[in-house]
Amino acid sequence: MQGSIVQKTLKTEDPRKKEVHNKILILPPTSMDTPLDESNLAHIGSDEDKAAREAAASFEVNWEGAGENPGVQIWRVENRRDDNDNPVFGINIWPKTRHGEFYRGDSYIVLQTTKVPDASSLQWDLYL
Repeated sequence: MQGSIVQKTLKTEDPRKKEVHNKILILPPTSMDTPLDESNLAHIGSDEDKAAREAAASFEVNWEGAGENPGVQIWRVENRRDDNDNPVFGINIWPKTRHGEFYRGDSYIVLQTTKVPDASSLQWDLYL
């Protein structure tokens, strides 16, 4: 079963800008014809799925040193297109000189590492 396509006009709530954006919404089907065990969702959370996610993350060199010392670290999620118009995703360190600068439409990962009081351990808060 296919989803429904709906066109809806949305207005921003920002009083400084009265922009009108046309958005195309694709609504999910009301029922699912494919049994879960035959879908691409069947193995989410399995040991195989966890191993695949860990392997993918291990190739991302920008995670090196993340959360080892107290402080704030920020990464920007980048989505570019290559010469063949294929999506190329990447995680790049957001420079400390630009901390506090966030742009609408961009995605960021913010890791705050703090030392636990009266202990030698660290604690982490992750904001996406």
